[in-house]
Amino acid sequence: MLKVGDVVVHPRYGPAIIEKMQSTQFEDGIKRYYCLRLERDNDKSLVMIPEEGIEDAGLRTELLNVKNIQEILCQTPIQLEEDAHKRQKYVMSTVQSGDPHVLIGLLRDLCWLETGKLLSQGESKARKYLLDVLEYEISVSQNVDIPSAQKKLETVIDEAIEGHRAHADGN
Repeated sequence: MLKVGDVVVHPRYGPAIIEKMQSTQFEDGIKRYYCLRLERDNDKSLVMIPEEGIEDAGLRTELLNVKNIQEILCQTPIQLEEDAHKRQKYVMSTVQSGDPHVLIGLLRDLCWLETGKLLSQGESKARKYLLDVLEYEISVSQNVDIPSAQKKLETVIDEAIEGHRAHADGN
């Protein structure tokens, strides 16, 4: 069971700390909430999740590290749909999945797509969102500041893309 002080990862908002439990009185009784302080908002944002809805919230307690991310980025990218509308729909539904491994795979595929063509505005926005979430997760899991996490992530992405290029060129 989760407790105050635990670090969790919210599928939509990224790493957070369970700051407190809060009870609120309603007509039909008292509801208890986990109050999550988001790491990426410099202690400004608080997300409240009902105690009975914690299983459905998709929180995870295991943080990704650079090695986990690198392994997925180095896997062969999938060829995204040529049709921009179908591709956009796929990107948005994948982002909404919240599955960290699937999200890293999508980042890999978008970065690979970007080597051959311009990303659409929606794809660029999704790529930025994925980078932000992973940077904050690396920051928390490795106990480093955001610029250091960004640099680590950029390095792993660049190495993975170079590996994919070499493979595509037959080297």
